[in-house]
Amino acid sequence: TILALVMHLAGLAGIFFGMQDIFEKLTPFNLVVMLLLILYTMPEKNARVLAFFMLAFLIGLFTEMAGVHTGVLFGNYTYGNAMGLKLNGVPLLIGINWCIVVYASGMLAMYIRNLLARHFLPSGRAAFSRWFGISTVLDGALIATLFDWIMEPAAIKLGFWKWEGGHIPPLNYLTWFLVSLLLLALFRVFRLKYHPFAVNLLIIQALFFALVSLMG
Repeated sequence: TILALVMHLAGLAGIFFGMQDIFEKLTPFNLVVMLLLILYTMPEKNARVLAFFMLAFLIGLFTEMAGVHTGVLFGNYTYGNAMGLKLNGVPLLIGINWCIVVYASGMLAMYIRNLLARHFLPSGRAAFSRWFGISTVLDGALIATLFDWIMEPAAIKLGFWKWEGGHIPPLNYLTWFLVSLLLLALFRVFRLKYHPFAVNLLIIQALFFALVSLMG
């Protein structure tokens, strides 16, 4: 968590002092390091985790490809060069971004769910537990969509991608929610264990993008 925080603070300092070009070159490195930190700190390393990450990567990547080339899913947008190597017009790092955001959103939803459960009396906990699976999927998808809403203005500012006409269409957030819903359903099926660092990373990244958006 400290390493992730320091790296994001360094990025903020670089942008604030006008070194955005350097930041753009380091963006792929930063995202890969965050993925490695997630993998390193995972409470479990098994086939279920690997399967989830591979599916999240592929579904996210191919959804973005369909979105870029049709404009039907998210609206009309194109990717810049800040995120590195592209496949069919979409940076491969976008697949990694979907993995991290959805996984961390699911973990945050799990944390909130467990926090609420501890405040229920034993007699009511059984009834509450029936909603555990639904809450992880639904709340996780809402959190992921909220994260995208925070990220969008900063990502445009940093040259990650740009929207036709300069406006982010509501369709983008609807599709983000639906794709996240699908991936969080897989998250629930694979029954992944709670991962504190993933929650910390999501909060750090959300604060980073929020602060970038506020910078002049």
